[in-house]
Amino acid sequence: STAEVRWANGTVGHIISSEKPDAFRGASTDFVWCDEIASWAKAEECWDNIFYGLREGESPKILITTTPSLHPLLREIEEQWPDVHITTGSTYDNIDNLPENYVKVLRKKYESSTLAKQELYGEYMMKLEGAHWQQDWIQRREVNFDDIVYKRVCVYVDPALTTGKKSDYTGISIVGK
Repeated sequence: STAEVRWANGTVGHIISSEKPDAFRGASTDFVWCDEIASWAKAEECWDNIFYGLREGESPKILITTTPSLHPLLREIEEQWPDVHITTGSTYDNIDNLPENYVKVLRKKYESSTLAKQELYGEYMMKLEGAHWQQDWIQRREVNFDDIVYKRVCVYVDPALTTGKKSDYTGISIVGK
């Protein structure tokens, strides 16, 4: 009920929910652990407040444990923090400690899917299979689009007709002539 964890050596840990980004304001600390940050609804707001409070000690640290994804915040952290260290692991690294039925369900659910690399093997999914445009295509562009005058621009939307875990993604393409 106090949202605190106290250790025998005097260390106090404060538990703060990502649902309230302002709750991170005013904290002054030397260590923060962000769990499953890629799934936080307000990750960017939380991150800003966490970062501003990380001002204690000579070398404050942040530990992020999360399923890797193409979340923009993860990419930003990786690019802006030169001393970031990424450690990855696979579900199979821990297989001896997992219940057999759990592993069976994981394999059945993900093994033949495109998410297996992310969910089972802990790898960044740099490409979404089936997407009309891939991130690396856009990043390595060689044309300066600022100087182009378009005669016509078309936006194509292929909406998902259902919402749910097995629904298709909504596809959006923009083409200029």
